[in-house]
Amino acid sequence: MLYPKTFGENPLFPQACNFAVVPKDNNSGFGVITFQAYKPGDLLAIVTGEMVSDIRQHTLQVSKRRHMYDPYFTGYLLHSCEPNVSLNMKKMTLTALKEIKRESFCLWIMQKLKTSCTDSLAVVVPANPAVAGLPGARKCRNK
Repeated sequence: MLYPKTFGENPLFPQACNFAVVPKDNNSGFGVITFQAYKPGDLLAIVTGEMVSDIRQHTLQVSKRRHMYDPYFTGYLLHSCEPNVSLNMKKMTLTALKEIKRESFCLWIMQKLKTSCTDSLAVVVPANPAVAGLPGARKCRNK
């Protein structure tokens, strides 16, 4: 398992036999690679992490004031304008969007949160990378 035992023993957590965090290149740094092939809709993993109130490296926003700190797996997912996975922060699931071949990087599109006025429920909606100034913004904008 990629997560420490303190996170629990869920068999759907990312397993070392299925995934690894490896260097990609000098520009991207590290990323998550899969050792297994997946079809669209397949569940790759259930994800988890420490819930914190501050933004850190390897955190993902869950709600307006809550972030999931995961320096073991999801914190290393690479951004792409052509993602092959979807990360659902409500269900804490990582799902294949399209066919993923063995030894491929897991790629997702950056997202932003819209929260209800009570801030008790976060709805994940795709962000516009061109507005956010993210790498590859021009490519995303021209699609």
